[in-house]
Amino acid sequence: MRCPRQQLEVVNLVDQMINGITENPEKFPSCNASVLQADRQQFEQITAALNDAQAQVAIIAAQKLDIFKKMHKNMKCQIKLGVVDNVNSPENLSLIGWGTKRLPTTLEIPGQPGNLKITAQGEGLLCLIWDKSKNGGPIRSFIIERKQFNGNWSEWQFAGTSYNSDAKLTKQPIGIKLEYQVRAGNASGQSWPTNTVAVVL
Repeated sequence: MRCPRQQLEVVNLVDQMINGITENPEKFPSCNASVLQADRQQFEQITAALNDAQAQVAIIAAQKLDIFKKMHKNMKCQIKLGVVDNVNSPENLSLIGWGTKRLPTTLEIPGQPGNLKITAQGEGLLCLIWDKSKNGGPIRSFIIERKQFNGNWSEWQFAGTSYNSDAKLTKQPIGIKLEYQVRAGNASGQSWPTNTVAVVL
């Protein structure tokens, strides 16, 4: 049998040992239950003290949260009053640590991607790859556009979206001339398109 290490297991075994030694002294003449009883009593006392301290900490933590909420509410109220007092001189708000309202930053449109290439094609299938733009704003997605030639070229139409610099398009028109281009986009708009590639699937 292994000697336990977990606190609950140790306490349970100590209780069993105290009872067994006390009730059967003739079988354990070398054992001293009083030593374990003293330790057990000290453990109970310190456990009770810890429980009381934790309960007190919980009470103080709740009080701290209430005071913080009150302080936060009053802070916002005083800021509003300060703003009203300095409508014509908003720069004065810096004296109380509250700067003038920042203007929203405009997200830059992504730069133009390039080097659009066809990597594979089949019946109604087209695989494309391109280079990401090296300038401009962050890219949220790539928009793939297609136009087709039926005596005249159609307008550019949406053909798919990709979140990487490649795409696999299926169910594309068969037997007619197609052209593809790719734009990078984010919340502010879309970039200039890549070069075009032509194909008949």
